Amino acid sequence: MTEPLFTEADVIYAVNLRDIVDDGWLDGNAGGLAPISRQFFKLPVWASPGVLSLMDHAVHEDPAFYKYESLWAYFLFRAARWADEVNESTRKFTFQRRKDGMVHRPVEIMVCVQAWAVDDPKPVVTLYLPEED
Repeated sequence: MTEPLFTEADVIYAVNLRDIVDDGWLDGNAGGLAPISRQFFKLPVWASPGVLSLMDHAVHEDPAFYKYESLWAYFLFRAARWADEVNESTRKFTFQRRKDGMVHRPVEIMVCVQAWAVDDPKPVVTLYLPEED
């Protein structure tokens, strides 16, 4: 088991909140995902378009097995408790989708602390795919 995630992490870089929303990021602090996010992190949580697409594919390919809420809880559990450290402010974990009893290749998901905006740096936890870095 790893240390708790980002207890005193430094902000890596800042982004503009409007850009995040316009680019299709998932706000894990809104709607039905908010209570799940608060179970794992005190900071706001966002997921990249790639992570959202991964969730969409899993839910649409096997709706009897995958639900958005359970996938979100699984991702945050892995991010908070069972992710491997990449550096002092970034961790990673893998996810394998299944469909019709077949297991897809593992997908690596990165977890990082970032700031909302340069002029008002409020840290947030972000989940993203390595190619979105």
